[in-house]
Amino acid sequence: MRQHTFENHYRQTWLDFASQLDRLETGNKKLLAVSRQQDINFPEIYQNICQHLAIAESRYYSPALISYLQQLVQRGHRILYQHRSNFWLRIIQFIVHDFPNCIRQEKNLILGATALFYGSALLSALITFYFPDFIYFFMSTSDIYDLESMYDPASHVIRPLVREGDQNWFMFAYYINNNISIAFVTFAGGIVFCLGTLYYLLINGIIIGIVATHLSVNGYGETFWPFVIGHGSFELTAIVIAAAAGLKLGLAILAPQRKTRLEALRYAAKTAINLVIGAFIMLIIAAFIEAYWSSMNSASNLRFAIGILLWIAVISYFLFTGKTRQSNETN
Repeated sequence: MRQHTFENHYRQTWLDFASQLDRLETGNKKLLAVSRQQDINFPEIYQNICQHLAIAESRYYSPALISYLQQLVQRGHRILYQHRSNFWLRIIQFIVHDFPNCIRQEKNLILGATALFYGSALLSALITFYFPDFIYFFMSTSDIYDLESMYDPASHVIRPLVREGDQNWFMFAYYINNNISIAFVTFAGGIVFCLGTLYYLLINGIIIGIVATHLSVNGYGETFWPFVIGHGSFELTAIVIAAAAGLKLGLAILAPQRKTRLEALRYAAKTAINLVIGAFIMLIIAAFIEAYWSSMNSASNLRFAIGILLWIAVISYFLFTGKTRQSNETN
């Protein structure tokens, strides 16, 4: 879309939004009260203006237009966060709108990270299947023993694991710390020209493929798969999203296009931060499921059914949530 067409299409929206801002910035309490009732859709319009600014910057429209939209966004940001103190509403808006739309906008990066992660897992699984000793390149004998002991069907470590409440809290905190640590290094590694992110993404995929194959072919699958399928949908997807965020930063440094590297990094960071925040929320959910559901002594069939439903829920969330509003914004 040419700039002239873009301006004609959205000019009235910008003028209406500027009028809203003028009224909200008056400081008149009576007028503010009336305005806030009339402008209940203010956050949605603000999000639209942010999208317009992002489009204008990405297409290198004129500095005057970008400056005008930046002013609207800055004024809207002040109004939004001055008068909206409801933290939970912002969280809900992020979950039902901002995060899934951000995922769809960065679908190429997400798909690329997904291919690398699951591709490396599949390749290492095949190698381990045909060459079982491959596992020793990545794990020590004691680590393998601990792994087999943990998922040994004959042991009482996993199957009858109905913990006390404080033990569940301890494991919940442990899983959060462990998962977020992995996601953070995967994300932060992107700043080193994508190399750190690629390393952690591939090594995690390789380890998962090796462990899953080794346990499956040696008789531990009946405890391993029912345990991981429940929280895997959130945990593995979050790692992929964190990697996509890291790649976003790294690519901004490697290929800043017409921006300086600092400007490109700053621009990419806006999207990357949203991806990381969403990934961290998913990891908290994954840790909760892992601590309170995955380790329960439930029937395997039930855990497989719940796990499949969770995978469908995660995929459906990214495909459909907030899509109507996104379509309205891009038309």
